[in-house]
Amino acid sequence: FRRACEKGDSEKVATLLKSGEHGNENVPLFRPDEKYDGQSSISWLDRTMIWACKHGDVEVVNILLNKGATLNSCVGHYPPLHYACMHGHADVAKVLLEKGADITFDTNCYKNLNQKNTPLLIASKNGHADVVNVLLDNGADVNENLKQSFYYDPVHDFSRYNTPLYISWMSAHSDVIKLLLDRQANTDVLW
Repeated sequence: FRRACEKGDSEKVATLLKSGEHGNENVPLFRPDEKYDGQSSISWLDRTMIWACKHGDVEVVNILLNKGATLNSCVGHYPPLHYACMHGHADVAKVLLEKGADITFDTNCYKNLNQKNTPLLIASKNGHADVVNVLLDNGADVNENLKQSFYYDPVHDFSRYNTPLYISWMSAHSDVIKLLLDRQANTDVLW
């Protein structure tokens, strides 16, 4: 099972999960001395969920959710929806949202950083217009603004720069900018 995950063999992972041949659910997917994103206590379900969201494997995501994988808490650095948005997997994001993923989750799983990021900010920064569209269709606020995000400065109030439009503009993602403008994003942040 681990080798199938490491090789990105979605078909094999799905087959093993369906058949129950993935191993004991109480045994970690990685060795006890290994850490994933700085954490060693993540269950095999949640580690596999990270992998499935990063690789965009809808079938594996559905199987893992049915087996009880974590939906709205930090796994590694982010919750599953954040991983799907970061890697541009709109179909996975849609499934996670349908299953109850929190679209407003502004995570700060990096304990030493002052950054908070929502799925929409992450998708905008990474230029994934299809994911941005799915998030907006499911209730994300086109003008959301987090005081502590990508462009946070504790001395100056740059909170106006922490909107999806500004972040996609700074990242030069014209397709995301056009989409956000079409969806009535506030352009005051750009002037």
